[in-house]
Amino acid sequence: SKNPLSERDALQDMFTFTTRLMVSIFIPATAVMLILSRDILMVVGSEFAAASGLLVALALGRAVEAAVGPSASLVEMLARYRLPLINNATGFAVTALLMLLLVPGLGAMGAAISSAIGLSVTALMALGEAWMLYGLKPYDRRIFRPLGTALLGGGVIIALVKIAEPYGMAPRIAAAAIGLLIAFYFLLRFGYSNRDAAAFGKFARWLRN
Repeated sequence: SKNPLSERDALQDMFTFTTRLMVSIFIPATAVMLILSRDILMVVGSEFAAASGLLVALALGRAVEAAVGPSASLVEMLARYRLPLINNATGFAVTALLMLLLVPGLGAMGAAISSAIGLSVTALMALGEAWMLYGLKPYDRRIFRPLGTALLGGGVIIALVKIAEPYGMAPRIAAAAIGLLIAFYFLLRFGYSNRDAAAFGKFARWLRN
């Protein structure tokens, strides 16, 4: 079969493109989850509201996964199953060890922290392998515009929710939804290049005209 590395330039371009989209979409979506963590858990049940810190811990683990882009998928494609198996086994071992150490003292928060660190270890191992073994990097200078725009959008979300803070849960959720729409408008209109925005189809083309 054809070696994927024979088309290294196309693979590298796909890697950076996908990472840009993952990072820029993750930031505003996570801003909503973090700023509304208590409200989200209140919807499930008031007894869960005190566990909002768990969402924060798990979100940090997912942030690392988003930051490394599709590194794990690339390594799986290039190395078949050997390296992914090692990565997943290492992440699982780290999670299990940390749970033994943290859960007795921290309870559910210890489990969440352990899981987040285990996920991060697996993701970072895949990134290191893609970079050092195959010469594929998730970032280039094109990351800065969508990253900055996504951070601005996340700031808008947080500001709107803070303004709505005194008025109750429903206004906070509405403010977050409006902020999320504004954030994605910023991304599609100003954050992405024409090529990146084309991934979102006709709507993005209409928005940019």
